Amino acid sequence: MTDMSSYHFFKWFAVTMVTVCIPFFLMIGSLNTTSGMEFWRKKWHQSLEWVMGLPKRRHKDGDEQGK
Repeated sequence: MTDMSSYHFFKWFAVTMVTVCIPFFLMIGSLNTTSGMEFWRKKWHQSLEWVMGLPKRRHKDGDEQGK
């Protein structure tokens, strides 16, 4: 333990904060509003459709759902 450096390098802490923690807290903060919930719900459905390759459901009048 006597050969440990006293120099502290916080690069990886900063990288983690910027790439993981800050976007997570922004998303959680936006979920506390009605418009934020609608935004993330729409994005969730769009991502599910993209991943599963499901076609969009259509209403009786021919408009796509979500427009």
